[in-house]
Amino acid sequence: MLAVYLGISAIIGLVVIYDGYLVVKSNGVVGIGHLAMFTSAIEFLWAVVSVVALFTLEFQSWQILIPAIYLTHNLLGWVYGIWLASKSPIEQTEKIVVPLWYSKFGFNFGIVFTFCCVLVQYQMYS
Repeated sequence: MLAVYLGISAIIGLVVIYDGYLVVKSNGVVGIGHLAMFTSAIEFLWAVVSVVALFTLEFQSWQILIPAIYLTHNLLGWVYGIWLASKSPIEQTEKIVVPLWYSKFGFNFGIVFTFCCVLVQYQMYS
């Protein structure tokens, strides 16, 4: 079951990369369309799965960092998003704009997270 979790985590990392790429490409403007809602829902659901994984799967040594860093990234993203929304004018509902540095951070997190998932999978089978 651990291998399945790690494999799907790598796929989720690719979703994070794609989502980050779209936001960076649009200079920090977060889309509110169906695709953005779908990727956000997938990322949120994987956070729930990661919480369950933390308490049910038997991770070896640093494998536990996979759900831990994903949850940390997701939680900090929610906190920062809520803070940004509280600072935005109420009339601005048709688009959400995040700083470009944060957009790039999200994109790069996806790359690092995917790489770590693949590395842990490789370590399991070698």
